[in-house]
Amino acid sequence: KNAKVAGQLAELKKKASGKVPRKQIDKILTERTQAMLANAAVEGEDGDELPLPYGLTGVGVREQPIGDSVAVLELLPTGKTSLSFTTEGPKGPKTVKSVPAKLKTSHADDIADLKDTAKQLKAAFVPVRDEIESLLAASDPMTLETWRASYFDHPIAGVVGRQLVWSLQRDGETIEVLQHDDWLRDLDGQPVRGLNKPNITVRLWHPLDAPETRDAWRDRIEEWGIEQPFPQVTRPFITPQDAAATLAQLKDRLLSQRAAQQFAKKHNWNLSQRTTFSEGSERPAYKVFCGGYGRAELPLDGLYGSDDFAKAEREGWIEGGFFLNYLGVGDPQLIDMQPATLKKAIAAGTPMKRRPKPPSARARSGEAVAPEHLPPRLVSEMLTEMRALVEHAETEPPKGKD
Repeated sequence: KNAKVAGQLAELKKKASGKVPRKQIDKILTERTQAMLANAAVEGEDGDELPLPYGLTGVGVREQPIGDSVAVLELLPTGKTSLSFTTEGPKGPKTVKSVPAKLKTSHADDIADLKDTAKQLKAAFVPVRDEIESLLAASDPMTLETWRASYFDHPIAGVVGRQLVWSLQRDGETIEVLQHDDWLRDLDGQPVRGLNKPNITVRLWHPLDAPETRDAWRDRIEEWGIEQPFPQVTRPFITPQDAAATLAQLKDRLLSQRAAQQFAKKHNWNLSQRTTFSEGSERPAYKVFCGGYGRAELPLDGLYGSDDFAKAEREGWIEGGFFLNYLGVGDPQLIDMQPATLKKAIAAGTPMKRRPKPPSARARSGEAVAPEHLPPRLVSEMLTEMRALVEHAETEPPKGKD
């Protein structure tokens, strides 16, 4: 149910107009996605596992006999889907990508259902992928059982999780693994055994944790023909030693508001439009990381690009004043949103389910802190995103302006 609703909400968000509806959809979408991953292995009243969503018969795969053919619908790591049909012939099985002509008329409803399911899978994939990508900012490991159920054997999340490098902690030893040819393999390509031992923990591998193996994993992934659902081994990162300098370099840059708005929409930043009537009252552009543990803030002041008021008129009136062409970056901030009770629970090793929840994504709670007061992975993800926004939208000042 959560998987189906998440897919429908993701599709609805594309059609929604206005910021308020999109924010409301985002809130419910996040809740449903997290619930879907948390309740990966749910049993029915008789103790049997409930059917997989979308009629899937395995991780990202739905096989369905239709007439004398077997249709295979597959969700790919890129978020696209593949539909093929295999038919037994005198020379053996034959697989085609297009719908066989005789099935178009004799089984039109089945074909339509498969195509509709493909659309739902693509919509459901996006929030799941984003949720897993957010684990890059997290430092807490999870149990092996949780990882298997939520990110490896999960019918949708497994499509993402099986293309990623994971760090296993076992008996004080860290092992980096990646799925290939039905085995979890280490950097040397050897199968990793002994995963039935107790007290094994897992977390998503980040290049900041082991920069010395980054290039080797990049070569291994290319060798095995793996296409990662989001940048991991090629992901840029910022070390704790460079964090303060990176933060300082973002200040006093000039951005194009249109380019900044485009980036914000694509990468889930909250950035209200800067207009002549809202000048000085805008909340900083912000994005929440790690499920609400940290918030990156970029103060952006709207600026006219020209003294020619007629030019502003030609560019059009929007609700709340004339759209301002340029944004000036103020003092960037890293906000620690973890309540004191949550910090104590983390320090004490309290299980995730029993910890206090972080504040909501839109909460203005928290305090600005120096980079060294936050976990290195979280700081790296926050600063990398802030730098990407600034570099994407940076522009030259208009002629005659400094």
